[in-house]
Amino acid sequence: MILTDTAIIFSLVVLGYRWERRWKLSKWYISPPLAGGTFGAILLGIYFYLTGSSWSPSDDINHALLTSFLFFIGIKIGMIYEKKHGLRLVYLFLFSVFIILLLEGLVWILFRQSPFLIQLFGSSTLAWNQEWIERVLPYFPEEHSVNTYYQITLLFVFLLSPIVIGLMRSFIPLQQTPQTNLTIRNWNLLALILQATVTSIALWLKHAWLSHILFLFDFVISMTFGMITGWLLRKITGKGRELFLRTVQEIGIFSLYGFIIAMMLVSASELFVHGSLLIIGLLFIKIIIVSLIYIGISRKWAKNHRQLVLWSACWAFTLSAPVSCMNAMRSVVEQHGEADEVLFIVPPIILWLINYPHYAIFAWFYGP
Repeated sequence: MILTDTAIIFSLVVLGYRWERRWKLSKWYISPPLAGGTFGAILLGIYFYLTGSSWSPSDDINHALLTSFLFFIGIKIGMIYEKKHGLRLVYLFLFSVFIILLLEGLVWILFRQSPFLIQLFGSSTLAWNQEWIERVLPYFPEEHSVNTYYQITLLFVFLLSPIVIGLMRSFIPLQQTPQTNLTIRNWNLLALILQATVTSIALWLKHAWLSHILFLFDFVISMTFGMITGWLLRKITGKGRELFLRTVQEIGIFSLYGFIIAMMLVSASELFVHGSLLIIGLLFIKIIIVSLIYIGISRKWAKNHRQLVLWSACWAFTLSAPVSCMNAMRSVVEQHGEADEVLFIVPPIILWLINYPHYAIFAWFYGP
């Protein structure tokens, strides 16, 4: 089962890469996993229509892919972070808390008598993960609804991201810097073994020893190991280090793209099985309103591609972080070039730290 799921996911990753190379999809902010995942979702829809049943990848694969990707992010953080990045982390953290407080406050004022509308328009799915879902379920009447609303929103944000990001950009790029196509040739064996080992250890530690610690996810453990590794690599120079870093980066991006496709398939399956026209229509209204706000903000304030990366991340985060957020940022990077100082500040906030104030705000509004 796991081998079959993995083969399907990475076949779609490869297919997305082939399409990107052939048609240069990145110039329209269509990332390889978005192309492959969209094709997979269409096939899944045909399968559901013909058989009445659906399929989605194993949760174990999703965890492993995200944990592997965050090891790479941790290494980059350990290598580039300085005191100035700590201050930017604080600013982004406070801005994210402000978004949650504003969104949930407006929803509470407008819809506090309707748990159904609170779920649709509130922040219950904003920083989604399984532990978060388990903690907010008691506040809502239907156990499956939080997950359903999140998954449907996530799929729509994926599909709309090329359009929204294109409308967000008001600047003329100084030069176009497309990313190098990834390859598995000449990978560093030590990097491959280390990444697989750290991913396995992180998954084991979370489930065997650390499952009781609030919001300490397996990918946070992996990212921490990566930060230590990155700090140690600062002291090393030479071609060996560059090959090691390139290998870790390519494995990390492959893992991210596999995770994005896996989540698109999960979201498509949830849409086909539990979606309804009422829910889809109301969620689409929310997405359009939030998108128009961020398009206006970005066109005024995003003066270069790094700022566009940040605002596209904020847009996706407000609707359904973290997966669509990472896809939106990668879509900009694929077209305009790297933006490390933004790309590696966002994940620690949206994937981890924001869960704590988010849960506190949510409990404050709706708790006993």
